[in-house]
Amino acid sequence: MAEALRAFIAQQEPLVYFVYGLVYFLMGVAVLLQSRGCSALKSARHHYLLGLFGLVHGLADWGPLFIPMQAGIYGPRSTSGMWYVYLGLLVVSFIFLYYFGVNILVAFYPRHRWLRLAPAAAVFLWVVLFWFYGGQAHSPQEWRYYGSTWARYLLALPGSALTAAGLSAQAREVRQMGFPGVAGHLARAALLFVCYAFFAGAAVPAQAFFPANWMNQDSFAIWTGLPVQVFRALTGITLAGAVIRYLEVFSLEIRLRLEAAERNQAALQERERIARDIHDGVLQSLYSLRLRVEHCLYLLRDHPAHPVGEHLRYCMEELTGTIGEIRCFIGGAGAVVASPGLSRRLEQLLDDFQASTGIKVEFFCQEDEGRRLSPAQEEHLVYLIREALSNVARHAGASRVELKITFRDDGLTVALKDDGCGFSIPEQRDKGARGLRNMAVRAEALGGELRLQSRPGAGTLVEVEIPWAGRQAAAGSAGRK
Repeated sequence: MAEALRAFIAQQEPLVYFVYGLVYFLMGVAVLLQSRGCSALKSARHHYLLGLFGLVHGLADWGPLFIPMQAGIYGPRSTSGMWYVYLGLLVVSFIFLYYFGVNILVAFYPRHRWLRLAPAAAVFLWVVLFWFYGGQAHSPQEWRYYGSTWARYLLALPGSALTAAGLSAQAREVRQMGFPGVAGHLARAALLFVCYAFFAGAAVPAQAFFPANWMNQDSFAIWTGLPVQVFRALTGITLAGAVIRYLEVFSLEIRLRLEAAERNQAALQERERIARDIHDGVLQSLYSLRLRVEHCLYLLRDHPAHPVGEHLRYCMEELTGTIGEIRCFIGGAGAVVASPGLSRRLEQLLDDFQASTGIKVEFFCQEDEGRRLSPAQEEHLVYLIREALSNVARHAGASRVELKITFRDDGLTVALKDDGCGFSIPEQRDKGARGLRNMAVRAEALGGELRLQSRPGAGTLVEVEIPWAGRQAAAGSAGRK
């Protein structure tokens, strides 16, 4: 039975070498495609070394399959050159594996950074021993076996062991990140690299020196009944599967980063909304109170007989309302209250503005009872007009303001015009003025667009067209389609 199995495996040897090379080659391609240098994982920026190991090792392991096929075509000299290339690829692949193991281990244990010298020292020792023993070889095949033997002892064996230790440390890190499934794949990969260290690093071509004269590929085949290449191929298949599965950690890490970015974005948007509402609501109320208090001080200083009780009562009422707005913001409920109607709210806003600033105000609005803005739209519009009036009071030096609201079938148009000093729109936008930015954001929230017309010495016109709430929702739905 054992003899029959050996004969069958011998017949299938080309297939074994093909599968062996293929699994490592595919593993190398997968690792190179999935490597993430920007990952938070300590081993991430070194994964390209593992990918190069798989890629080069797969090419090297196809050598015993394809080189004999070329012997009858190219002749012995060319074939010998191909075997030299095979040996070179094998050594280079083990060097990549050695550096990968050293780098990920040092990433977890920086005090062992001296290990980074080990691969170069091993390569130097390999060259010396290969030169010494290779000089005693009686044939190219024996010369090649010497090179393979010392490459496996000095490079593949320690490189696999260090890689297994590094992947074990990486498994612990990934488990702490909350990915126990991926940690399990990493632990299996570490165990499989231990197996690879034995099958590829310890099972070497038979040699006259110890331990190659005791533990070698021939003795392994006698003990197990199967050539070591079969075990290498099986180890390669399972190792490739484990490595490819643990590469899922990069996708999971990206997903976590996206979720964190979405949470940060939501927090920033909410912070911006609160800042905008406080700026357009609470701060403007406080500014109006400041103007009223200044007016009271003026009356008390220059007109002591003039009653100021009405002004003080207004200040108290406005301060009470502002405190209510602040409480709403603290409670997270916003500052929206039951509305007495757009016209009434704007009339009250303009009366307060005129009383506080002394600027004459003209208001034109014929509200259509059958058509109304949504509560959110109305709130945004009042804040927008409030911000525009605040800019007039602080910067325009105007004597007259006109607010006109025109109702149309598809929406309404708001136009606020003053006869002040005007300003350069590009210059203010370059400065990043918060007031203009808030007005533009609110116009966009209304479903419209803010239009400004102004130049120094010519006053300012602020316009915005607002669709009715139903049309705005329909337009948004169509835009999403």
